[in-house]
Amino acid sequence: MSIIGVGVDIETIARFEPGEKTDRLLIRLFTDQETEYCLSQAKPARNFAARFAAKEATVKALTSVLPKLLVTQVEVWKETGSPAPLVRLINGAELPPGVRLHVSLSHADSYATSFVIAETT
Repeated sequence: MSIIGVGVDIETIARFEPGEKTDRLLIRLFTDQETEYCLSQAKPARNFAARFAAKEATVKALTSVLPKLLVTQVEVWKETGSPAPLVRLINGAELPPGVRLHVSLSHADSYATSFVIAETT
């Protein structure tokens, strides 16, 4: 296995607090599944911020193999019963064969962050 990319991002949680401008942003940036998950949590803005950080970190981690990847082509999700987040590519984007992603999300009072490692198997 070889690491082919690393990405990290940090976001302010306040950017994802409810409001007219934010609502349009959420519709543009998140899938229905992501939105449903975040809105089901006690503090949705914190979850939206962490997921957006993961989208940005994924784009950065895959720059060497997918230089035109967009955040709207990245979805952050969880398997039922698993606490660990996962990342998959959508909207026409595909991971090259043999590439795996590892993601970590974290948030505190004001900030959310994510770290993504891309590796070949």
